[in-house]
Amino acid sequence: LGRMFIINVPSAFPMAWRLVKPWLDPVTAQKIFIHSSPKEYENAMAEYVGIENLPGNYGGILPYSSPS
Repeated sequence: LGRMFIINVPSAFPMAWRLVKPWLDPVTAQKIFIHSSPKEYENAMAEYVGIENLPGNYGGILPYSSPS
């Protein structure tokens, strides 16, 4: 795992994450980033993925991507 971004999480997710995280290998756990709002994830996603590879609804420049 290089990096994993989990975005738009509900408010209860951080509590569940604290329960699950100890079961993961520490090296893997430190590569997982939890973000609940666009303010939190847009900069990280632009830095690691690049705005040219992200749809507009996630802070990028690609056309809007609606959920299927």
